[in-house]
Amino acid sequence: VGGFRARWRGLGASILYHALHGFVTNLLASFLGFGLLGNALCYIFTSLALMRVHMIWTHSMIAHPTNKSLFARFVPRKQCRVLLLPTLVHPVAQQATFILPLAVAIAMGLGPDMMASKPHGHPDSISDDASPHKQGCAMMLNLLRLLAVPTTSLFVALAVLLPASVTLTRLEATLLPEDETTLVPFDREAIVSEEINPTVRGASPWRSFDSAARLRLVKLYVKMVMAQLAVAFVGFHVVLAEMYLIGGERIGELAKALGEVAREAHKSEGSVPQ
Repeated sequence: VGGFRARWRGLGASILYHALHGFVTNLLASFLGFGLLGNALCYIFTSLALMRVHMIWTHSMIAHPTNKSLFARFVPRKQCRVLLLPTLVHPVAQQATFILPLAVAIAMGLGPDMMASKPHGHPDSISDDASPHKQGCAMMLNLLRLLAVPTTSLFVALAVLLPASVTLTRLEATLLPEDETTLVPFDREAIVSEEINPTVRGASPWRSFDSAARLRLVKLYVKMVMAQLAVAFVGFHVVLAEMYLIGGERIGELAKALGEVAREAHKSEGSVPQ
């Protein structure tokens, strides 16, 4: 549907939304200067301000091509009130996916100098005179600390961010004008009830996104990531083959020289008196 240009459906609206979002967020953050939490608040505020632009992006992705101008595609403000709560929850979940793992990392004392900062005799330190059992326990403890950060991020993404994103998209789809048709037909009554209460309208699509639907979406994301990794893997080897054909011997000599430099640097660091 839409010919060759259909492959880039929604690209213009996506560029417009992200450009405006990045500009406004950075502008507010530079004026306020509240640090990490201030940037998160600016991000959330900007998402609320650009709520209708984000909906145009969604409509461009799910609907047939239209000849309407950009301003004619804006949904009236009164109809957008039901999006206030989902639009608020979505950026909050996005920021929580980043801030909560960072807070866990800080609470766990993770950092590049994690091992070096431990004094001798500390249960988490690894020294030459420590017993193998003590070294194994310390390494296992540090491994658990490292795994706590991505585990927190994954949990927030699956438990909060994923349903929040789906809820926002489904509600935006229900606000598509009646004179436009979607590429894939769907029942609007099955997503939201006929209640006018915004709380009910926002909670209904969240509850209808059950575990089975969540699992299907996660599988789709996994397939997309695997496809991207496969393309990157093939492209990487194609580039390596081209580099080898162009100057394989020179690249080998360069790699050997870099290896010798790295070994000399390692030896010089080891010879420095403590």
